[in-house]
Amino acid sequence: MLSVPVQKDIGEYKPKVFKGLTLRTLVCTVGGVGSAFIIGVYMGLVLGLDIFSYFWLIWAAALPFWAAGIVRPRGMVLEAYILLWARHNLTRNRLVYSAAAKTRRLAKPKASRSWAKAVRRYRRKGLEGLDVEGFGKS
Repeated sequence: MLSVPVQKDIGEYKPKVFKGLTLRTLVCTVGGVGSAFIIGVYMGLVLGLDIFSYFWLIWAAALPFWAAGIVRPRGMVLEAYILLWARHNLTRNRLVYSAAAKTRRLAKPKASRSWAKAVRRYRRKGLEGLDVEGFGKS
């Protein structure tokens, strides 16, 4: 059987801190376990509730931390993806292409021959075929 060694991309390497977990994953796991423990102790000792009856509340408190450590939408960490998603959906930073006829009317030059040439160029190339004044490029 033929085999070829393939080098891993060094950019994808993340240093492991503890038991094969990266620092980010370890922090998210500890945050999830810690929040579950704190909510459980507070419900059991301070409020006097049975923690097994309200176990869903403990899971609801811990789940965002665990999801942040595990979920990778589109190959990115969750917080980077949320920032990009929010910037894209909540701001108006878009470039929209529209034809020249919709954005402005072409000024008709005095010579009808150059006007016809500009119209032909516009029909063939769209907005890219026009110069700044709205006439055809020479």
